[in-house]
Amino acid sequence: MPGPEDNYGYPPEVRVIELGKKGKPIKLEITCCEPDCENKRIVKVQDYFQVKRCRDCQSKYFSEHRRELAKFSRQRKKAEKAAAANELNQG
Repeated sequence: MPGPEDNYGYPPEVRVIELGKKGKPIKLEITCCEPDCENKRIVKVQDYFQVKRCRDCQSKYFSEHRRELAKFSRQRKKAEKAAAANELNQG
């Protein structure tokens, strides 16, 4: 279950940078949602729903996530290999 440290559901601070001809926002400036980071990032309005972190924190976040998935995959393959070996020994 995600907790506050997972940064789910905590939208970053937002400031409108550019308005269009009809007064609608075009570009926004967000503050990174990581607790120890105060970097700013400029995003378009249509991308706001999926951007919560600055570029540096985003790459760190994805790298950590990929590492966890790779670890899980290695553990799963190792367990499958051990189960197959047990079946051969028993049968």
